[in-house]
Amino acid sequence: MTTPSKKVKSLSRRTLARLCAVQAVYQFEQTRPSQEELVNEYMDHWFQYDKSGLGVKPENVHKDVFQTLVTGVLEEQEAMDRLLKENLPDDWPLEKLDSVLRAVLRVGAFELAVNFEVPGPILLNEYIEVAKRFLDIKQVRFANACLHRVFEVVRSDELAES
Repeated sequence: MTTPSKKVKSLSRRTLARLCAVQAVYQFEQTRPSQEELVNEYMDHWFQYDKSGLGVKPENVHKDVFQTLVTGVLEEQEAMDRLLKENLPDDWPLEKLDSVLRAVLRVGAFELAVNFEVPGPILLNEYIEVAKRFLDIKQVRFANACLHRVFEVVRSDELAES
């Protein structure tokens, strides 16, 4: 996985947590450590010594958000994958997508499905910004379209209110 292409100094602690969560979910898919090992690796090493490649100070990452996202995605991956498959174009199976794109979609779909404290449009924008740091423009557009479809499904009441 490549490191993000833009500096992240001006990003919020929560956005940095989302970036790191995408990296961790990608790493999980590649190496299959236990969930506990993965989270501990980030908490004990990546965040302590800035091995994330993000160029941030460890204290700038909202660790609770990171841990909630990573553990939630890994515990609910089957459900998230099902949700994503239902909202991907038929000719784009989830398994055939680039693994970084898949990580962005999994974390974004999970947060859209469970974090109702943040309005859906704000989360969509957050994950598009995260995607821009890892993916090319075509993949960013694809992520935007897919996550928007997920948003329409999991937050239909939010759409009805607007």
